Amino acid sequence: LLTITFREDGSSKFAHGHQWGFFPAAAASWRIIEEPWMEGTKKWLSNLKLRLSYGKVGNNRIGNTMYEQLYNTNSGSKRYGVGESINTDLSASSVLANPGLTWEKRTTRNIGLDFGFFNERLSGSIEYYWNNTTDLLINHDISAAGYTTVWENCAETSNKGIELSLNAALIQKKNFSL
Repeated sequence: LLTITFREDGSSKFAHGHQWGFFPAAAASWRIIEEPWMEGTKKWLSNLKLRLSYGKVGNNRIGNTMYEQLYNTNSGSKRYGVGESINTDLSASSVLANPGLTWEKRTTRNIGLDFGFFNERLSGSIEYYWNNTTDLLINHDISAAGYTTVWENCAETSNKGIELSLNAALIQKKNFSL
């Protein structure tokens, strides 16, 4: 079995040139139990499948205008200048713009083995996974005149592990199962 996906996402939360992200994925599996040489095991082995997958996804969870500098008008107390016109103060947002922001990307890799015994009365899987996230979108404090924070693609995380699952149908009666 084989599945391949090509996905391209666009977001107006990023500046021109950074708006599009390409996120491919693929998964393959082999139902070993269906091979002719496994025929002799079907009395006690009901499922045996090897799986392998790889995929990328993107994250754009930031404010709508973090790539451009915004300005606020402060006209709380009206001051009148020459010719009785209203004078307003114009100030930059406390968040420093970052036009280089781009998609946060997560890559997932997985290999697993599914198994079942005695017509699926005992079943489960064992799998190894490795997830890696790059270009994390992080808003952090800065020391810059007039600014307090900036959004950046500035970190990376990774986690790996083994997952085991086991399911059992110990009792299967007409009106009761456990």
